[in-house]
Amino acid sequence: MRKAILMQMHILSCSVTIAALVSVSSAAQSLLRLSADSASLTAMTAYSNGAIVRHLFELRLPAGETTLTIAQLPETIEPNSVFLRTNTQSLFTKYLVVQPATISDTDVLRAYIGQTITLRQRGNIVEGVLLTPPSGVVGGADPCYSGAIIRLRSGELLVSPCGELLLPPLLPAFHQLPAIRATLVSKGNVRVPIELAYQCGGLQWNATYNAVILDDRFLQLSGYCHVQNSTQYSFRCHRLQLVAGSIRMESDGNSRLKVGQPMTLAARQELSDMLPTREQVDEYHLYTVPFEVTLAPNTTSTIPFRSEVSVPYTRRYVVTGRYFPQYPMREEGKVKLSVTPVIEFSNVVADSQPLPAGKVRLWHADNKGSLQFIGEDQIPHTPGGGKVSLSLGAAFDLGAERREVEFVGVTERVAEYTVEYTLTNAKSTPVQIGVIETFAGRWEITTSTLPYTKRSAQQAEFVATIPAKGATTFRYTVRHSW
Repeated sequence: MRKAILMQMHILSCSVTIAALVSVSSAAQSLLRLSADSASLTAMTAYSNGAIVRHLFELRLPAGETTLTIAQLPETIEPNSVFLRTNTQSLFTKYLVVQPATISDTDVLRAYIGQTITLRQRGNIVEGVLLTPPSGVVGGADPCYSGAIIRLRSGELLVSPCGELLLPPLLPAFHQLPAIRATLVSKGNVRVPIELAYQCGGLQWNATYNAVILDDRFLQLSGYCHVQNSTQYSFRCHRLQLVAGSIRMESDGNSRLKVGQPMTLAARQELSDMLPTREQVDEYHLYTVPFEVTLAPNTTSTIPFRSEVSVPYTRRYVVTGRYFPQYPMREEGKVKLSVTPVIEFSNVVADSQPLPAGKVRLWHADNKGSLQFIGEDQIPHTPGGGKVSLSLGAAFDLGAERREVEFVGVTERVAEYTVEYTLTNAKSTPVQIGVIETFAGRWEITTSTLPYTKRSAQQAEFVATIPAKGATTFRYTVRHSW
């Protein structure tokens, strides 16, 4: 059964040994509360600059809406990356809230707004309802709660009181670690695996090697991988996968989910009648959500705005050469450059809807069917029929080296120089790599061992085919004036 779930979900890569099958009784709106460590499977794929974490839960859900809370998530969760997955069309996620941790004294008091609390002052004990939490706490024998307002039983208001506060037991909304709360909608009584996935900061891995010289001809090489966990969270993984290579993984400013900044996000499963409708208003696109959404304080809400579609794409490899914004300068030695995989597609599917600006995350299935994160990039507002180009990082098995062979200063403002590129391919299949050179001022390529295309007034592109397990070298000479 576990193997079958792995193949259907197409995503899991490591697991804990705790099994959980949770049932929810039927009601107008059912409530279900879980913690991350109760997942039947937990997956982690670690990169050099972060990780993708996944938790699998096996649930029995009634027809209608269910409010699902999953607590005890790491404090370095990237809230904009959270999504839910399932393998059935009978269940979808209406919306999802990422709730931050509550860790400071003022944050604790904020959770008690509207609750009765007790204030112990010198020789006096008063009770009242907390109307406004303090903006700060000034310490001392009798700490003072600046800005706090407590309504006493007499109806009087106590402003910025001093003393020792006694609080009732922790409220359900109090989270020592982040949590998510999702509204699930089921077409009927179902038993389904549900996967929670998110990007997590504070996790990374790197490799080190020892090389022991044995004699004049041989050495003994050993390698080690090191996984660093700089979070305050314990990850229990049965299987751990590590990705080698320069994966482009952008952070949303701060890897820690700040207190008072919950995020609301939508999941992958949606029905067509739950998608926002779009209309043209002047020069812009207007999206209208077809159901009621509660925007809680300090939350950001996101709703799915288009259904899944299949789009043909092309992959190419690009090397970006040197660029001198004013005039060329002599270069000494060889310069190693990375080869960037670029995924391109045109937004010309049947519905031809525009793509608002945002981040695109790309995934690829491994040989077990698990989806692995392979990079991300930002796209601008893209109309229907527009072209999208996504740069993924640096290709591991492809390389480029640039060398200036000759530089001649013809006059004070004219130079002629020859550049040599060596492109390498460690793959078992041949590849094409485009080398883009940028020139300022006036320029003319006088000779080249490889055909080129003038992309713009300042750019030329050379496209070379590199054989499998091989290398290709080309040269060009340019006359440059400024």
